Amino acid sequence: MTELTLDESLDVGLRQLASVLLKKYVDNHWSEDDTEAQLLASDHVKQVVKHMLPKGLYSTNSKIRNTVAYTISAIASLDDWIELFDIIVACLAGNEDSVHGAMQVLVEFTFELEEKVKTVGPIILSEIYRIYDSEAVFTIKTRTIAV
Repeated sequence: MTELTLDESLDVGLRQLASVLLKKYVDNHWSEDDTEAQLLASDHVKQVVKHMLPKGLYSTNSKIRNTVAYTISAIASLDDWIELFDIIVACLAGNEDSVHGAMQVLVEFTFELEEKVKTVGPIILSEIYRIYDSEAVFTIKTRTIAV
């Protein structure tokens, strides 16, 4: 698979529009339940999106992180994404932006997949507590989301 990146040098408005359009694409074309078979995203497209999308959790723009978090949650509710919790844990161990992005995924995720969250809760709770308890490292906004 070609290495694709999210270009932070592009205009933020253009990046926000792209993230909203991707969210709409996932909502409308990810699952057979939602669309006709000829409009369904191919397995290759799904893999590319799953590979690239978590990089948006590291964006310096909170609106992009929020849209990416919603899109990740939507994909997780429609598809088995085995690597997702490893990605979230890696983001929780990252910088302020990735921690905030991961926390947004967890917030969205709990609304969509309450049962799945219960099974991985013990893994994630220790990281969330570490974030909450790290006043010198994380902003009050990120620590509030942890709560």
